[in-house]
Amino acid sequence: MTAWTVAPAVAATVKERTPRQGAGRNTQGISMMEDPRLTAQNLIELDETYLQDLWVSYWGNGGNAELIEFDAYLHGLIQQDDYDLRILGWAIEEVLAHP
Repeated sequence: MTAWTVAPAVAATVKERTPRQGAGRNTQGISMMEDPRLTAQNLIELDETYLQDLWVSYWGNGGNAELIEFDAYLHGLIQQDDYDLRILGWAIEEVLAHP
């Protein structure tokens, strides 16, 4: 299994991200973790609409899990291959980069 690393600029974006207009999201204190699933779980705990945003980005980047499978994967109920973990990392970066 490969470790997931994030560029310092992305980690800074996570901490400084402003909420989407009208969404009332607050991501202060969230930082990219070694396992993107943990970062995704933290985001979803802050605001449940992150689940949909992350899944759409995951799907757009080549992920093949349906929303229910994606949610189960994030919470460790099913396993995907290492490439899906990489796609999830891209999805997190994309969602956080576009407030």
